[in-house]
Amino acid sequence: MVDLPEKGELVVCECTKIMNYGAFFRLVEYGDLEGFVHISRVSSGRVKNIFNYLKRGQLYVAKVTWVDKEKNEINMVLGQVTEQAKTKRLQQWRQDKRSHALLKVISERIGITEDEAWEKIAVPLIEEEESLYKAFEVISVSGEVKINVPKKWKDVLIETLQKSIDVPLKTIKVELSLSCKSEEGVDAVKAVLLAGKKALKNNPHRIYSISAPLYTLEVTAPTYKEAETDIDKAIKVIEAEAKKHKKCEFTFKKTEA
Repeated sequence: MVDLPEKGELVVCECTKIMNYGAFFRLVEYGDLEGFVHISRVSSGRVKNIFNYLKRGQLYVAKVTWVDKEKNEINMVLGQVTEQAKTKRLQQWRQDKRSHALLKVISERIGITEDEAWEKIAVPLIEEEESLYKAFEVISVSGEVKINVPKKWKDVLIETLQKSIDVPLKTIKVELSLSCKSEEGVDAVKAVLLAGKKALKNNPHRIYSISAPLYTLEVTAPTYKEAETDIDKAIKVIEAEAKKHKKCEFTFKKTEA
């Protein structure tokens, strides 16, 4: 049975044939499957000359509007896809393509088949992150592989990905003020900060002293959003842990973003 896209799905496609009334596109993620876009659906506005809008061999992002599963026929629209959606979908496709190519290299270096690599490496990584490429980025940044595979495999993954994926990192710093005036004193401060540090797992991070009671929490991640998510998680843990100790006072403020 031929794998078909779903109605409403955004697909990456290559223009293969242009006619006065419409154009055919090859769906690059579905083998030789083709889809058709009528001239009236090429743009959100009126199209007088379709050849001014489309070019053979160029990649586009189309929305699937109709699928005939018996005849494997697909109708699509280009005009309803926003520029933001196009950019995001093309980036996703390129990352998926890159991650599959990297997985092939990794499987060859380890000495297993691509199917084995997919089952034993890719699937567990995807369960941990939103995509295989995202998981590869995390490994490249952190230098850690957390799935249960042999050490040799982990070493190959880290070495290959750190050489192949250059992640532009973003750093956020937060100034912490933490003092504990109980008998526990310094031990309580250490326990609170350690709890916050343990909450940070995926991205590079550190907590260091400026001058008591001031400390800096620093997180580095591929995006500001990820760094902020980690920062927020750590601060919630620190706040909760501080409340468990008597006479502990805690405040914070962002110093860099």
